[in-house]
Amino acid sequence: MIKKLVFLFFIGLVSCLNAEVINKIVVMVNEEPITQVDIIKLSQRQNISNSDAVNILIKEKIISNTCKKYNIFATQEEINSQLLFIAQKNNLKSIDELKAAIKQEGSDAKELEDKIGFEISKQKLYGAISSSVQKPTQEEVSTYKAKHENMSDDEIINALYQAKTQAEIKSFLEKEQLKTNIKFLK
Repeated sequence: MIKKLVFLFFIGLVSCLNAEVINKIVVMVNEEPITQVDIIKLSQRQNISNSDAVNILIKEKIISNTCKKYNIFATQEEINSQLLFIAQKNNLKSIDELKAAIKQEGSDAKELEDKIGFEISKQKLYGAISSSVQKPTQEEVSTYKAKHENMSDDEIINALYQAKTQAEIKSFLEKEQLKTNIKFLK
């Protein structure tokens, strides 16, 4: 009996050690880990390189940390609303049916909820950043119109505003990244 317990303990220990090697921490972003499994999952799901997956995961951690810093969160009602939308889009009657279908496919409903919560929080953050963006001036509209004569003034204003908003979001995130402690581990 003791030999069996020792053998089972040894097998368990080896399994744990192998799990650590397989799912080792590759990057720390403000003390939050990005693991090898996170990178592989994203890389396979989006059919991208591991280095692109690392960059995306770092950016997501920076956005997540920034949302926490400014107390920007998705409410459970907002998450449930999106889950219900997804359920109805897939001809399901409830969130519970959606969760059951997700589980049946071998996926994790909590992972979907977390992703939805992240996306809602990110959009709220982007909305807060874009609220400081000034509308294009008449001079900017006129200059743009000279190069894009086929566009209406409303289309030009929208295009310029979108460009300014994207630039402001990019600049904000770059500043946040400079404040972020990112450690690549071997």
